[in-house]
Amino acid sequence: MLHNQGVGRPRVHQTLTALARATGGRIVRGYDGRADILALWGFGGHEQREAFKKHRASGRHVVCLDLGYWDRHAYGVRVTVDSWHPQESDLELTKEPRPGYVVPGYDENFYNPQGHIVLCGIGKKSRRLLGFNGMQWEHEQLRILREIYPERRIVYRPKPGNEEAMPGAGNGSSGSIIDCLRGASMAICLHSNVAIDCALLGIPCVSYDGIGQHGFRGATPAAPIRLTGAARARFLNSVAWFNWQAAEFSEMVKFIEKIIEAKK
Repeated sequence: MLHNQGVGRPRVHQTLTALARATGGRIVRGYDGRADILALWGFGGHEQREAFKKHRASGRHVVCLDLGYWDRHAYGVRVTVDSWHPQESDLELTKEPRPGYVVPGYDENFYNPQGHIVLCGIGKKSRRLLGFNGMQWEHEQLRILREIYPERRIVYRPKPGNEEAMPGAGNGSSGSIIDCLRGASMAICLHSNVAIDCALLGIPCVSYDGIGQHGFRGATPAAPIRLTGAARARFLNSVAWFNWQAAEFSEMVKFIEKIIEAKK
């Protein structure tokens, strides 16, 4: 069963159709409680969150889906079970090499130890869900960064779709996130995919939540962590286990089954 409020979006619809074909599931626009395993696309909407709560309260599992950690424009999908971000127990299942994934190298020229700091904003839905008052979280992070790095240039990168500026920080909204990170000394995010971009590009990062917290564990604004070597390879391999293309959905289903089995 696939519960999706955005089924009219062509890319989402194509992705969910492929997944329904791989699982023998059906696509519905509202929660009816009939499925053994519920699959949700997106978690920002009220209906998705309510469906999640009801299904979990019944003792059944929920598969959470959204745009992939990478290859988003090639129908990349990220997946977790019973939580929106992978948990520590889930990552225990990712120690083997992910089939078909090769950890890429990175360009050393991206990283500049004295370069600017990228402060990544969070989306409006996440702010409401987490109880933040507007840009409360971003302003607090800017204050912390200013105390630690008074001479360092700080660039604010809003969540795509959020047209907002931050007084006291440069505007990093134009261009791609790759452009914004080029020459950076670090990036700060709450639960953004930017943490994965930092791992791919060799940029130090602080990630307070999301899958990034597992790779950059213990990082603080005063002591960001730069993933290199085996640590970087392990983290990116783990991320790859939660990121799949439409052609790989049969393998993704096997991984979902493995997670569910481990929860018994």
